[in-house]
Amino acid sequence: MTTIVVARNKNQLVLGADSLLTQGDALLTDKYNLSRKIFLFGDSAIGLAGSAAHYIALIEAFKSLGDECQLEGRSAIFQTFTKLHK
Repeated sequence: MTTIVVARNKNQLVLGADSLLTQGDALLTDKYNLSRKIFLFGDSAIGLAGSAAHYIALIEAFKSLGDECQLEGRSAIFQTFTKLHK
C-alpha cells in the first residue's frame, strides 16, 4: 500500500511518500533506489500510487508532453491528462 501525504503550513507545502515498492510478492526497500513516488514537473509535483511497473511509463509520457505538461490548476491538469490518454 502506498502512502502519500501533503502537509500545509501557511504558504508552504511539504510532500512525502513511503519508500516501499511492491511488485506481486516482491518487496523492494529504498536501498534499491527504485521507489521514488513523487516526481517534479516545473513548479508542480505528482505523487504516484499503483503498479510500480507503470511509474516509468507515466513519467516518460509526462516528459514527452514537454511544455504542454501544464499542472497549474484544475483545468490545466484536466487538459494535460486528456493529452496523455490519447
